[in-house]
Formats: sequence, structure tokens, C-alpha cells
Amino acid sequence: MKIAVVWFKRDLRTTDHLALKLALKSGLPVCGVYLFEPSLLKHELYSERHHRFICQSIAHVKSGLEAYGIPFFTFENNAEVSFSMLAEHYEIQEVFGHAETGIDLTFKRDLQMKSWFKAKGITWSEFQSNGIHRGRRDRYRWKEQWYSYMNQPLDQPDFLAYEHKSFQWSVDFSSATAHVEISKHFQPGGERNGMAYLKSFFESRGKSYAYHISKPAESRTSCSRISPYLAWGNMSVRQAYQASKGHENKLGWKRSIQGFQSRLRWHCHFIQKFEMESSSEFELFNEGYSSIPFKKNLEHFERWKNGRTGIPLVDACMRCLTETGYINFRMRAMLVSFHSHHLFLHWKQGADYLAQLFLDFEPGIHFPQFQMQSGLTGIHALRIYNPTKQSQDHDPEGAFIKKWIPELSEVPIAFIHEPWKMTAIDEVFEGVNVPKLYKQPIVNVEAAARDARDLIWSWRKRESVQEESERILKKHTLPGRMT
Repeated sequence: MKIAVVWFKRDLRTTDHLALKLALKSGLPVCGVYLFEPSLLKHELYSERHHRFICQSIAHVKSGLEAYGIPFFTFENNAEVSFSMLAEHYEIQEVFGHAETGIDLTFKRDLQMKSWFKAKGITWSEFQSNGIHRGRRDRYRWKEQWYSYMNQPLDQPDFLAYEHKSFQWSVDFSSATAHVEISKHFQPGGERNGMAYLKSFFESRGKSYAYHISKPAESRTSCSRISPYLAWGNMSVRQAYQASKGHENKLGWKRSIQGFQSRLRWHCHFIQKFEMESSSEFELFNEGYSSIPFKKNLEHFERWKNGRTGIPLVDACMRCLTETGYINFRMRAMLVSFHSHHLFLHWKQGADYLAQLFLDFEPGIHFPQFQMQSGLTGIHALRIYNPTKQSQDHDPEGAFIKKWIPELSEVPIAFIHEPWKMTAIDEVFEGVNVPKLYKQPIVNVEAAARDARDLIWSWRKRESVQEESERILKKHTLPGRMT
């Protein structure tokens, strides 16, 4: 039996899915396929929380497809072996999918499979995802094209017109790996869950988006929280963008909706940047910084990883991220800044670890952002976040800190941002014993920031850095603009 296959990757949904839409129009019986590739299951950038989210997402896709007589198979093997197994039972005519802006491993996999499909006489059609263009050399008219794409009608698969609902598939290839496990600590995967988050954001939560976006506690409800659903393709950026239209006209919502829409474009801006220079998974965009003398301090790295730096907001954010897979953008930037500036550790070490923790790990955003927040691009303003000031500004009562660092729960507000300033007399007077960790923080925040700023700025003046900066600006920006 001749068939068409929809190869799902980071597009785990059944709506606004051009590959699925065209497969259903092919005139062939269709099946969906997802591969649990051993190389990805054990990859250093991925963790159990990612695989759990994927499994939950697959459950939604599988039920959605099977309702229309379309089977969904999962294979726990590499791509060539998996498609070979399918080809032993069915004659694969066409494979449909979206181009994946993933990691180096998945890109090389796709190149290999392109050759394999060609050798087998199988047509492989790949379609752009979320307005990201493969093969671009510069950003000329990219912004205009992005808005044009976002305003086009959604590519909705026509399940009712599908002609092979009654086809009986004789073999089920599904792997036992595709189980579904729910954890109360993490957002659940699946397009229905993603749409529920989006709906509640526009109904009520999002009104305070622009005002609470930087606050570690309030942002957990007032931000959209759709980032993992975008990262794993439970919804498209276009669906989120179009869902936002009209809400800016509601009283008190304009600023929040405009901010939400602009961040959707920045989401794609960074993925496009990575698509055009994917070596940034391993190397710096600006090679002029490649020999900068990062410190090799394993103890400092481990304390940063485990939320035991002695800096309250840094530790609270890391513990929250470890437990839930989410913190807001400003707190992410602060964690990166503290790692790369105050501790002056190698950017790649920190980037790989945070990738495991972010439930919404999106390679195209993660690596360019990490390098930018580390001050290593040569084209962006150097931002060294003072964690004490961030704490005072965005968690003034210390509520977030006390939630995630219970050992500081009795410290009075006057000292919660800098508990090392409590004297022995203060402790007796307040009836508090400050843990030793918070009496002797890992570094002096002001001195460490000053040293990092001096070093990075001195490096930025180097000819090699400036030459690379010019190349980056020419390739990734328009003159005087960032997109």
C-alpha cells in the first residue's frame, strides 16, 4: 500500500500545520510519525522534563489524528532505521514535515535523511516554520515578510475531506517510550493545554503583562506562559499572533498586547539569527572573544547550578527554575549575567546546563540570547545585572525569595536582599539565625561586576572584536535597526 507520512518534530500539533494539511490532500493514506532518537534522548542539552512534555504532546496529537482514522506511530530508533522499518510494510511515496531549527545533531540528521529519501525514490517536502527562512544570507525585508506571514490564513488541515478514514493499518510500530506522565511541578504538554493557557491570558491574566513582566513572582501568572508550547510546536507563533488581534482595543490592554506581539517577533528574530549562524551552539558569534580568559572554577559553577551562591535572588531563581522549568526573561538574563560576569565562567558551560532546565528550551533563542546576555557579541549594550538591585526593584517584600529559600523566611525585609549585612546584634534583636551560606556570599557583587565590566570593555576595543562586530551587523541587522 502506497502511503504518505507526516514526520513530526518540534511541531506537535494538528492545527496550522501545513505539512499535515498537504499530506491529507495527497490522495494517499496518511500516518503521523515521531522518532524518539537515542542520540537525542541522551543528549546533554535535553532532560527528562523535555521528554515528558513531548510525550504529553504526542498524546494530544495521536488522539486528534486517530479520531479521523489517521494512525500515529512512535519509533525508538534513529531516523534511517525507523523509516526503513515502516518501508518494510508500506510503500512510502511522500514524507511531509516542517524544517526544524534545532541543534547541530538534528540538522545533520536531516541532511542524511534527505540523501536517504532521494536514494529510495521518496519525495520529502519541508516547509518553513513560524516565518523562519532557511538559506537567508541577510535580513533584507525580513521584518516585512514576517508580518506578512503572520497575517496569512492559518494552514488548517481539512480532516473532513480526508478520503482514507476507513483504511485499516495492519502494523502498529508505536514504541513503549511514548508514555504520558503528569508532574504537578511543570506545565503539561499538548496543544489543548497550550490553547487553554493562551485563552486565559487574553481573558484576564494578560492585562497586567506589561507591568509584571519583570517581577519574578507576579510574572508567573501575568505572563502568557505559552513559551513551552511554542518551543515544542503545540501551537504556532502565527496562531498566538492572530489570537492577540483585537485585544489591544480592550480598556487597559493596549500596552500589554503590543508588548506581547513584539515579543513574538523577537522570538522569531533570534531563531532566524540562529538559523543563519547555527555554529553559535558551539562557538561565539564574535570570534574576537574566543580567547577571553574565562575562569575555571568548578566549585563556583556547582554552587550556581544548585542555587547556593549566597545571593538570595540568584539562588531563588535557580531553585525555582530547577523545580518548575520556568522563570521570567529578566530573571533568566540575571542568572546568565551572574554566571558569565560575576563568576566569569565559560558561556558554553552555563548555556548547556540551563538548556536542560528550561522547559521551553528553544535552541534558536537560547544560544544567541546566552551569548548576548554574557556580553560577548560586540554589538549589544553590556548589561551586568546587579542581583541585589533586581531583588529590591522586582521583589521588594522578598516574597519570591522566601518562597524558594525557606531558610531565609524569618529574615526581616530590611535585610532580605543582603542578609550578610545583618550583624550579630541584629540577629539577636530580630530573633533570626542567618545561615552561614548567606553570611558569606560567593563573591562581592559590586567588585566582581566592576572587574568583569573592565575586562569585557577592554576586549571590545580589540581590532578582532570590532571586525567581527561589523560582520555580525551586516549579516543579522538592517542599518540602524535590530531586525
